[in-house]
Amino acid sequence: MPWITWLIVGLLLVYILRKFSVLEGFAVLRPRADIGLAAEGWGEEAGYERDLRFAEGFVDIQGLGQPTDFCRAVRRKTDPQSLHIACALGLRDGMDTMEFTTRTVRDGFRMSRDDYFKPAGAREPAGAREPAGAREPAGAREPGAYCRIVQDAETREWYVSCAVAGRTGFRTVEERDVSPPPAIQSLLVAYGGCMGWFRWHDDDEDVTNSLVMEAHPGSTGAIVVPSTADVGKWNTRGLQLNRDGGPQSYLRFGRPGDLILENTRKLRAISLWVWWDAFERGATLVECKGEKNRLWLGVEGGGGGGVQGQEPFEHAQEVRPAAILAIGQLTEPLRPPPKTAVGARYVFEMWDDDHLVMRLESPGASTQRWQHVVVTTTDNTAFWPTWQMWVNGKLLASRTDGRMCSANELMDNTVGRGVRGCLKDLRFYQRGLTGSDIGAMRAWGEGRLHPNP
Repeated sequence: MPWITWLIVGLLLVYILRKFSVLEGFAVLRPRADIGLAAEGWGEEAGYERDLRFAEGFVDIQGLGQPTDFCRAVRRKTDPQSLHIACALGLRDGMDTMEFTTRTVRDGFRMSRDDYFKPAGAREPAGAREPAGAREPAGAREPGAYCRIVQDAETREWYVSCAVAGRTGFRTVEERDVSPPPAIQSLLVAYGGCMGWFRWHDDDEDVTNSLVMEAHPGSTGAIVVPSTADVGKWNTRGLQLNRDGGPQSYLRFGRPGDLILENTRKLRAISLWVWWDAFERGATLVECKGEKNRLWLGVEGGGGGGVQGQEPFEHAQEVRPAAILAIGQLTEPLRPPPKTAVGARYVFEMWDDDHLVMRLESPGASTQRWQHVVVTTTDNTAFWPTWQMWVNGKLLASRTDGRMCSANELMDNTVGRGVRGCLKDLRFYQRGLTGSDIGAMRAWGEGRLHPNP
């Protein structure tokens, strides 16, 4: 055979080997065939289980140009703190399906519901490469990464952190993704200033990892909390309260341990979705109380019979800021509530030293349909900011001489007292929300609502 023929054959072999070579010399022709998506019926190795709340799929984690590596969140069944990201490398059928892993949650690895796998081939940030002397395999591109929204412990800034793939596993030092997908960019905006976010889609956790919620000790009725059994269902009912009869069950919340709500002086917005089966008089969406301070968001009217085992709320004559300045004290008497319900309306009240100092109300509360309810300030005025109430994306009430809570901590914080129906997507913010913010929240939540819960 002429030497020129041998040369051509040699060049072709080099090209093929460079194009299809992988770590340890395995050819990449197809994805793993012995493991795959849970939606297609695949399970895990004995003793392990997947956490389907997190991203999973075939990705190019090795940087070889083809999405053949199957990555997902797994943990030992007997050890929740062993949760981590594991990848089964391409064309390794019958071999270890968790050979390429991150650290575990116990070892400090942070997980987030808002996560994604970054495709290989993107340019790495400065400082992300392997130590000097490390050699990438022939034909390899920049590797992929597992990315998610996390919070800086010192600055409290929310950002996207990526665990970047190395040669044999994910690197210990993580990098920021400064150009995340549009959906993640929108969520970063939503996280800004958020002090608590209970989505109640397929779990009952606060995605900001700041607050916890549990059944109130006085609860006797039904509370149905979303669980991982709902994972994969796009539209779920959310948190269901008292759908078996009387409104006797509700939840309390606050920081882990003592359930105290901190920084209430900075609380400037509350947003949530609610589905009312029926109205009960004085039904409470959110209430935060101390010895002399209270924030209350709920519903009045609608013909309900009152919360069982509880006296109906009495709404006082409001003491105007001008009166406070004039006499220097709160002296207005309480008055009984109206006896006849004129129509259901949402009400937001703020109490100081056992006196009502601000009230905002809006008509339009209705049963048997989802409603998005928001109360928010429009500015950062320290004492008397403007407050607004929005229902289903419409501004229905405004108060230019509002108040801020004077207590730094509130100890008796509850959700859903007297509510018969469903709640979803409850958020607390330390910043005022704009119309644009509220529109984005509504658009995000609408796609996750059960059409007839």
